[in-house]
Amino acid sequence: MGKLAPVYSTENAVGIVIGTGNLGRKLTSNDEPKNLYISRDGGLTWRSVRPGSYIYEIGDHGSIIVIAKKNEPVTEIEFSWDEGLTWTSLTVSEVPIYVSNIIIEPENVSQ
Repeated sequence: MGKLAPVYSTENAVGIVIGTGNLGRKLTSNDEPKNLYISRDGGLTWRSVRPGSYIYEIGDHGSIIVIAKKNEPVTEIEFSWDEGLTWTSLTVSEVPIYVSNIIIEPENVSQ
């Protein structure tokens, strides 16, 4: 599976934290199945939102979160307007591509 994306938050989206991990009493190796988790309360509670390993970015003070499968070719990315409660797919390519990074404009405050 390779290196996992780190636990991530941004000072512009207070309380939102995203991370890849496993559910259980102890950590498992990177080769074991993982899920994408989101916390909306600064890490106090976590919710599994997608099975698998993802890369992610938080934009516009947390009003949009963008995710893409990590280390596998995709034709779509997903985004959420409600802090990860619901997700919408967006086709970005007709042929499968590897998404290696998601970048936002940090000074931009519009969606």
